[in-house]
Amino acid sequence: MEALSAAKSSASLAGPPAPLNRPKAQNPPTLTMVMEAVKTLDERKGASVVAIKHYILGTYPGVDPIRLKYGLNVAVAKGLERGCLIRPQNSSALGATGRFKLGPKKPRERRARKSIRIRMEKQRPDRRKRPRIPWQSCV
Repeated sequence: MEALSAAKSSASLAGPPAPLNRPKAQNPPTLTMVMEAVKTLDERKGASVVAIKHYILGTYPGVDPIRLKYGLNVAVAKGLERGCLIRPQNSSALGATGRFKLGPKKPRERRARKSIRIRMEKQRPDRRKRPRIPWQSCV
C-alpha cells in the first residue's frame, strides 16, 4: 500500500508529460495527393473517392489508412471550397462522396514591384526634403 502511494506522489511531482517528438511527414499534404490522384486517374466523369483512396494508398505506402479516411474528407471539402476540385455536371452528391474533377486553373496575378525609393517615401511621408541653407561664417 505504501509503495502505491509513494508511486502516486512521485508521479504527481513529475509535472506534465513531455511532448511527443513526431518525425516530420514524408508525404505531401492530403489535398495535394488528392489532386494528383484525380489528375492521374483522368476519368471523363471524374474520379471517385474510393479510387482516389486506393491510388493514394498504392502510391504512398507510408500513409496510415485510418487517418487517411478523415484526412480525405477534410481535403475534399477544402478543395471544393477553394475551387481546386469540382463535381461533374448532374452530380447531386454531398460531402466527400461521389466523383470529383480538377477545377479550372486560375492564372496567378503578379503584383508589380515598386522601387525602393517609392516605398521609402511612403513609409516616412512626414519627412520632406528641405532646401539646404549654406552655413554662414560667424563674424
